[in-house]
Amino acid sequence: MTIINQATSWQDLPPLLTTAEVCALFRVSPRTVDKWVENGDLRRVLLGNAWKYPKQIVRNLAENANADPWEE
Repeated sequence: MTIINQATSWQDLPPLLTTAEVCALFRVSPRTVDKWVENGDLRRVLLGNAWKYPKQIVRNLAENANADPWEE
């Protein structure tokens, strides 16, 4: 079970999310996440050889898209 499956709110998430975690939150493919980055809708940082997405940036994207994963 991933951290995304266990989370019940944004506070439960780590400060930096992986691509897989962002995909799980929005139920999209990694290619869609890459497109969001290319379009400037999402920012990421390279740590070692892995892309990480700041939680607040991901949350802002969700709120702007009215796609909050914890809203009913």
